[in-house]
Amino acid sequence: MAGYIDIHTHAFPDPIAKVAIPSLEKEGGIKAYLDGTVAGLLASMDRAGIEQSVLCSIATRPEQFAPILEWSKEIRSERIVPFPSLHPNDPLLLEHLQTVHDEGFKGIKMHSYYQLAEA
Repeated sequence: MAGYIDIHTHAFPDPIAKVAIPSLEKEGGIKAYLDGTVAGLLASMDRAGIEQSVLCSIATRPEQFAPILEWSKEIRSERIVPFPSLHPNDPLLLEHLQTVHDEGFKGIKMHSYYQLAEA
């Protein structure tokens, strides 16, 4: 029998998690269950019997594409399936989409709430 797959998780590079989680808690008005790190996600997966998690990053600015892509390549494993993020206002959007494809990623993450497109 195959294990469970969580198709929508979030984590951040460790230094960013320390800032992002309190900010997201404040904005959302809800306490985070995890610490926002990949290690925390993996531990939670182990407790819950989750075999794989799709990790969704969110580029809130076009210039975040490259760091998110590099981090996604670093954390990709049998258990963590990262979806890098593209920003709709990125002037290199189509080139970056091709890069994500060429790097072998299975999907991308976009989020209208955090990627407010400018008119």
